[in-house]
Amino acid sequence: MGFSISSLRSSLEFARRGYFDNMEKVLDMGSQEIFIKKKDFIETTKSFKYSFDLDKLPNLNDNSPPKSGESTKTFWKMLGFKTTDCCDVNNKHNSIYIDLNNPLNDESLKNKYELVTDFGNNEHPFNAGEAYRTMHSLCKKGGLMWINQALIGGNGFYNFDIRFFESMAAVNNYEILSSYFILPSNDNQIRVPLSMELINLLDLNKLKYIGISYLFRKKSGKDFIFPIQYLGEFGKDITYKSTLLPETTHLGISQTRAYIPFEWNPGIPKLLSLIFKRIKQKSFWKKIVKGTF
Repeated sequence: MGFSISSLRSSLEFARRGYFDNMEKVLDMGSQEIFIKKKDFIETTKSFKYSFDLDKLPNLNDNSPPKSGESTKTFWKMLGFKTTDCCDVNNKHNSIYIDLNNPLNDESLKNKYELVTDFGNNEHPFNAGEAYRTMHSLCKKGGLMWINQALIGGNGFYNFDIRFFESMAAVNNYEILSSYFILPSNDNQIRVPLSMELINLLDLNKLKYIGISYLFRKKSGKDFIFPIQYLGEFGKDITYKSTLLPETTHLGISQTRAYIPFEWNPGIPKLLSLIFKRIKQKSFWKKIVKGTF
């Protein structure tokens, strides 16, 4: 996917909302490059009232497709980040070597970055779950993890859906600051609210690609937890449901959410144990006598 026009719009919006305030260190997972036409880059940054020195981005051009070979590192520096790293296995753009199929063992990289991004990188390692555990480890407590992946039509091993990311957020206590779908439109990209009802209205035979984006805040310093679908965290029979909070952006794409357990399935043995425990309590019989149970 790379750093596309929708990534640029969201970056500038997040910056204006203060999400990147006081942040100094960013790491892109993958040796990311800017896939934006020069004229679109200029128009978009001006629309957000940003003025960048394009001499620092000499490889931007108006070719189609907009493949410039320009690293995202310079863009992050323009937004105020001082340390702009990337990780990969190809040594491109001075990338830090990290094999995302395996656990992150370099202690110097853990909890180092205030912003860690996945602009279409973590679908390429076969062990995608381990890749997201590494992303969690790289990010500081209180930092942000920004993911742009494919719902339909990706070029890696996997496509991802809402349940994958929201289950990961629920069990790891991530705050969801923003979420949206990305739809192609000629040479452009449209960000739309994260609604499968909306996607079901589209003619999917005419769409080669639909992206999905999340901006997480890592609220806990605990190790990464792998979720079990429908069961939340392994060993805890809890299913999580997300609750929308009222805050949205002027574009209506930011959906801040909190997670609450809404279903507890203790199983028959646990349920019988609870019933007998209640029967033994004096308060239970008092309620029976008073007819208030």
